[in-house]
Amino acid sequence: MNRVSSSSLLALGFVMVASCEGPERRVDSDLPGAGSAAASSGPMESSEEAPNPEGSLEARPLQTRYESTGETLFERLVPEETAVAFQNRIDITHPLKRLYHSGFVCGGVAIGDFDGDERPDLFLVSGPGQNKLYRQTETAFRFEDITAAAGVDGGKAWGTGAALADLDNDGDLDIYVCNYDSPNALYLNDGTGKFEEAAARFGLAQVDACLLPTFCDYDQDGDLDVFLLTNRFYREGGRPADPPFEQAGNGRAVVKPEFRKFYALTEKGPGKYDMDEAGRPDILLRNDGGRFKDVSAAAGIQTRGHGLAATWWDYDHDGLMDLYVSNDFADPDNLFRNNGDGTFTNTITSVVNYTPWFSMGADAGDINNDGQLDFVVLDMAATTHYKSKMGMGEMGVMRYIIEKALPRQVMRNCLYVSTGTGRYTECASLSGVSNSDWSWAAKLADFDNDGRVDLFISNGMARDFNNSDITFTAADQIGKSK
Repeated sequence: MNRVSSSSLLALGFVMVASCEGPERRVDSDLPGAGSAAASSGPMESSEEAPNPEGSLEARPLQTRYESTGETLFERLVPEETAVAFQNRIDITHPLKRLYHSGFVCGGVAIGDFDGDERPDLFLVSGPGQNKLYRQTETAFRFEDITAAAGVDGGKAWGTGAALADLDNDGDLDIYVCNYDSPNALYLNDGTGKFEEAAARFGLAQVDACLLPTFCDYDQDGDLDVFLLTNRFYREGGRPADPPFEQAGNGRAVVKPEFRKFYALTEKGPGKYDMDEAGRPDILLRNDGGRFKDVSAAAGIQTRGHGLAATWWDYDHDGLMDLYVSNDFADPDNLFRNNGDGTFTNTITSVVNYTPWFSMGADAGDINNDGQLDFVVLDMAATTHYKSKMGMGEMGVMRYIIEKALPRQVMRNCLYVSTGTGRYTECASLSGVSNSDWSWAAKLADFDNDGRVDLFISNGMARDFNNSDITFTAADQIGKSK
């Protein structure tokens, strides 16, 4: 079965996307029955409208756009009403507290019916604490904590993200959880909301800097495969006092083996290299009859990066699911085209002109109602001139990387509108969604039921880490974690 649900970080923020089309719809005169009165050379034979030919398109106007009446579109429900009291609290005594400066900080949320009563339940992932499973009762939006009975608290693992899928094909949703530097967990559902951990049996107990799983039958063999988005490892104690380099036999400097999971040599200028934190290679696991196999290298999809979002969508409309990977920091984004033979090709330079610099969340949806999927990728562009100058940072040291990157990267959100040719036009500034502060997740959906896709952006930060008045050098990272 191909039921899938996944999510990542959520916080605050809401932006409505304006349609890129004008108020009037142009009708192509070449379409059947679309000729104008001026083009008609004789009287019409019948006033009855002829039926549309099979396979043709039929146009109808959208509903009237939602007008604010002073009331909010959504109503916040407090824990006293829902009984959902889950919090990801900052625990400064936790041995992994260094992760609070990363995309691993808040876990994730997955929503689905776990016990077959046709009511959505909530699964919430925690890093420093334990995961929680809330079952929705017969009273709408009222939940009960069934974590202990379900057996899905995650133990001492630092949970980072979750996805729901029916992996054993028994008709109910199972839970797959990514953990930081500890085995990922697969909880098999018995249909009543009780679970058995079985990741090792399915080949899904990977240990890496995993952030989020996302399922898709990319090879169209009838079962779900999974892509594991990774970020990076955070070394306990920060950077070492002595450079973790050694000289190889050819005279070139290489990172010592014990440090290669944390650092890499980055070209900062022509022939000039420096140590930098390195993102991890992402992982593609193919489902071979219920056992998952790592095919990342063979599929051509294994690249290093600080991943923050992975989105399956068919960007070139060939019936095969492609994959967009959003990478943080200087790592370029990737758009992997599904070749249909089990392999992928990174085509991003031929599809878009530029990408966000610090790419965060992403989502696909039909922005302009032309029947084709468009795409949005978030960055952290400030919404005021003052905040942009206080949070931008010093750019000179990054000039070589910025100018070398392909496609070029910009410090703002990007909204890609499909041209129908396999290429996309970027129009975030035109649509008024280029700047949304420190943003995390993007969700495209018709929230007000007017027939137009809207955009929800979660944003926020615990503190102003990038304030330009804070003096920060590489030396500050030696012997310290973030």
